[in-house]
Amino acid sequence: MRETGSLTLFGVDVLVFPLEHLLAIMIQLGRSKDKQRLASMMEDYGERVDWDRFHSLLSKHGLSEKFARFKRTLDA
Repeated sequence: MRETGSLTLFGVDVLVFPLEHLLAIMIQLGRSKDKQRLASMMEDYGERVDWDRFHSLLSKHGLSEKFARFKRTLDA
């Protein structure tokens, strides 16, 4: 949880995962709804993603090939 941010929401302090971590979790889970959300988030927030950090996370957790397969479905 070193890379989490924090904010106060309705008077409660909450931890927030970086976008790159959320995207990697969606790749890891691989459910249909996660793939739909991932495609949408990449389109809507792609310019905010630190892609080097994201690919580093994928590599660290053995998800690079899974993401490559997902990307191929988008390009088809």
